Amino acid sequence: MSESAPAGKPHLKLPAYGKALLNARRLGEHPPVVHVIYGEEWGRGERCGEGCDGATHPRLAVKPSEFQPWTIDWRVVTGCLVAVFDSREDCFNGGKRFYEMVGEIGRFAGPVHIYRWQETGRAGGVSTTGYGLAFCASVVAAQVARANGAWPGWWPIETERLNGERRERWFRLTAARHEPVSAAA
Repeated sequence: MSESAPAGKPHLKLPAYGKALLNARRLGEHPPVVHVIYGEEWGRGERCGEGCDGATHPRLAVKPSEFQPWTIDWRVVTGCLVAVFDSREDCFNGGKRFYEMVGEIGRFAGPVHIYRWQETGRAGGVSTTGYGLAFCASVVAAQVARANGAWPGWWPIETERLNGERRERWFRLTAARHEPVSAAA
């Protein structure tokens, strides 16, 4: 897997729904969380664990059949927690393109959480399905690095450095948003 963009200036395009998010950010709206749906069909009830009702956070989408590495402009998610919804379960099936996309997102995002479609429980003897948190990309990459002595190609050390700075900033800003306001203020 490539660790950096190809030489030269590649033509980058925004992911589906990216223009609306870009315009909002240009107007000063900076969401703490952005959803990225990875699948051929979108809208299966994507909800993350960040105060989400399914419509709270802006969403972007990528069709695996159309994804090519280093063709998407992910700067639109800079500093945001990105919840990636993997409807194909490529995160557990060795999906090379999936991990390339996650690594590209990681260069700009804050925390990157991966959600997979799975059985979420049983109600009245019938199984229910939905998205559940599978893992945090930086944690898995660090585990691979410790086990193998080298960072994985989809999350090289430079991505870890960039993402680590943005993760720390995201956590500081999120904590500041949730600090109680004193009665004297």
